[in-house]
Amino acid sequence: MPRLSAQLFLFFLALSCVAAVAFLIPLEVRKAALEENGYVENLTLLGYIVSIYILVRRGGTDWVKSHWCLTAIPLLFLAREADLHAKYTEFSVFGTKYFFSGSVSAISLVIGAAVVILVFVVFASVMHRYYAVFFQSLRNRETDAIFIAVALVFAVGSKLIDGTARKIDAWGLSLNENGEILTLLFEETLELGISLAFCFAAHNYFHKTLKVHRIR
Repeated sequence: MPRLSAQLFLFFLALSCVAAVAFLIPLEVRKAALEENGYVENLTLLGYIVSIYILVRRGGTDWVKSHWCLTAIPLLFLAREADLHAKYTEFSVFGTKYFFSGSVSAISLVIGAAVVILVFVVFASVMHRYYAVFFQSLRNRETDAIFIAVALVFAVGSKLIDGTARKIDAWGLSLNENGEILTLLFEETLELGISLAFCFAAHNYFHKTLKVHRIR
């Protein structure tokens, strides 16, 4: 538990520092830091790259082949954060508008369908293979499982905050510029937390595995 407490402290401290810096810098710089391809988003991308590196470097070829869907998770998050879909598709591939809009080209439809199938296969494989193991590890308060749980909570939170101005507009409400920037700050901080949590989870997973092997 001391190890878990220390890592959670470092995790939230790092996020708090990034959020504090982004909040305190001048408004125009803050906008640049939080917008697409801004500093915070680039840190998030770096976090996913580091987590993938940890999985591949410490796991090795055999581990990656055996646990391919675990490696695919941060890869999918990386692709989403980098907005790769925007380079090949007109709309979000997970919306019904994408597949039923006449303005979407045939190539884009094929790419979109392939992405949806890939995501479904990856998450179905993860649920099938690791669902029971994850919840057992969570009950045992194992550090890697705790950080995965944190990443899941942050993913849900960032999705709920995403497009807040658009969502509340349906209720006849609106946000001023400061309000929009504040919600964007929360969203980007949560997304950064997802990639950082993946790094902590990957590191602790292999630390735990190495410890088990040493005991044996």
